[in-house]
Amino acid sequence: MANPGAAERAMTRPADLDNPRVLRAQYHARKVGGQLHIWSVRNLLALAAKEAVFAHPTAQITEVDTAHWGDDPATPRQILTHADLIAQADLRYPILICSRGKLIDGMHRVLRALRDGQTTLPARKIQLPAPEHIDVPLKDLPYD
Repeated sequence: MANPGAAERAMTRPADLDNPRVLRAQYHARKVGGQLHIWSVRNLLALAAKEAVFAHPTAQITEVDTAHWGDDPATPRQILTHADLIAQADLRYPILICSRGKLIDGMHRVLRALRDGQTTLPARKIQLPAPEHIDVPLKDLPYD
């Protein structure tokens, strides 16, 4: 899930692809035991920086068939914003996968790869640490 409205801010790809601090603020959230667990994507990318990059099959990314961004339902403007972000996605930047194989970061890159017919994407895998926030509304988190 992403911050409602965050996708509407322009996303630029960093020149230094291994520096998560140059990315816009965003969060990864998932339900765990009835609670919403939330992590800063910047912090998760910093954690993942030491992990090896490997080729991850796009066919194994099941989140493409879910309401991944929490848009219920997505408005045409939200769809347009996501289409722009998909077109701008830099496929050299590894997606982030948790140890259970679930996508943490990189849905726009995944969709660009699928659109372009790529069967694998560079990826890094991490064990999720304890959540940084629990049951905090995403709109209340800091977005600098």
